[in-house]
Amino acid sequence: MRLLGKLPERRSNHCAFILDLRNAEYLYVHGGRDLKEGSISTMWRLNLTRIHQMMEEENNEINFEWEKIATTGRGPGRISHHTACILPSKDVIIYGGLKGEDSN
Repeated sequence: MRLLGKLPERRSNHCAFILDLRNAEYLYVHGGRDLKEGSISTMWRLNLTRIHQMMEEENNEINFEWEKIATTGRGPGRISHHTACILPSKDVIIYGGLKGEDSN
């Protein structure tokens, strides 16, 4: 398996969750903290269904890319040490954590 394109920023103390959307399973990574940059506000996702398909078909020629997600609504901003809850409606609620410079 080979990941192409831009990768998520290095981070720790982020939240990650798996969400089923339109018959595909995605791994999401949000926020966190970079040692040099402080708290991070970005969200990325990786299509896990395509990885499973590649493994079943033994097709090593499929390339994968992380996708940077544009969030909607009022987001938490730069945050670390937080968690996420997925509602039955597939909405994601991010709560807790340390905002901005509080995590430095």
